[in-house]
Amino acid sequence: MKTWVKRAGDVMLLIGAIVLSAAVIGDVVGKLARVPLLWIAGGHLLLAGLVTGTVAWIFRLMDNRGGRVAVLVALLLIGAARWLRGTSGVRPDSPLLAAECIAVLLMWLAVHRRPPEVVPSAPEPENTGI
Repeated sequence: MKTWVKRAGDVMLLIGAIVLSAAVIGDVVGKLARVPLLWIAGGHLLLAGLVTGTVAWIFRLMDNRGGRVAVLVALLLIGAARWLRGTSGVRPDSPLLAAECIAVLLMWLAVHRRPPEVVPSAPEPENTGI
């Protein structure tokens, strides 16, 4: 696979993880401090993170690299939490915040996942006939 696909997938995954982290921070701080502006921003950032995460997942499929399941589960959790929440102006409930936190953790695990290293096997010794 071309290297630009690998790099684009990695960049999109990193951007998605950062955006989703900012969304969760906005939701949590907004709920605890009772500042609607923060949880509204968090709701909008969830949508942006969902889009960038989906693009990153598509690149992962094209590249056939690891971390696809973690990204897919994170996207499903974010999508379900956002759908159950309704609009961005609705104050997030604690179970939805927990789902968002788990999704962000999965995204960061996918970002830091290293592909397994292939160790070449040692060549077999030649048979000298002795």
